[in-house]
Amino acid sequence: MRTLGDLGEPGPVVLAGGLPAAGTPVRDGVLRVLSERGRKPRTSLDPAAGAAWLAGRPLSPLDPADLHRAMLGGVA
Repeated sequence: MRTLGDLGEPGPVVLAGGLPAAGTPVRDGVLRVLSERGRKPRTSLDPAAGAAWLAGRPLSPLDPADLHRAMLGGVA
């Protein structure tokens, strides 16, 4: 989270691995901090589907949250 803050980039954040994907205290803490920083975190249990969502954002007429729901079935 410290490194993300150092970057200062407004773009999407991609988290991968078992701890951020599963219902763990690590995931809960990361999502909380992102929300506190004004980010709108979204999660995918399938990394390929998450990558497809990121790639499709500039190509889709849908708002990113609507596209996420359409492709991944929900918003975290």
